[in-house]
Amino acid sequence: LIEKQINNSLKLGWKKEDIILVTSFPYEYQGVKGVVLNDKINKSDVIFHLLTQEIVKEAELWWYHDLDVFQVYPMDSSLIDLEDTTAGFINIGNFFFRKGSDKIFEWTRNRAIRLRSDETAALMSLVNENYRNINTMYKKLDGKRLTQIFNKLRIK
Repeated sequence: LIEKQINNSLKLGWKKEDIILVTSFPYEYQGVKGVVLNDKINKSDVIFHLLTQEIVKEAELWWYHDLDVFQVYPMDSSLIDLEDTTAGFINIGNFFFRKGSDKIFEWTRNRAIRLRSDETAALMSLVNENYRNINTMYKKLDGKRLTQIFNKLRIK
């Protein structure tokens, strides 16, 4: 399944260096080498690690797939008007990162561990209590706006 996902991504025109595969064991296929993270327990923990290690950077759009495959697409952050927000969530599997996004994922990771829940429940818990003013730090992008951004960037 991992190989099929990588093959599909490459057929869609993704460069192998733009695909990040997170694994708990050493793995390489078609030039895509797995980033081995044994101690990460959920997506937000993995994302927080990748952001703090600068494996992914500000102004990148990610698609999260099953089996912890991340596709990274560099973008001009001025194309997405998030004002003073740090991360745009299309859904729990798609993210746009800006400076400070690591905080959202750190808080989500910590809350998920504390609640023994998944990221969605943890994020909603943070939003419901507006933890550290998180509501001003993240924004869910609507499909229409996202389509406009993709068309501008010629992403299919």
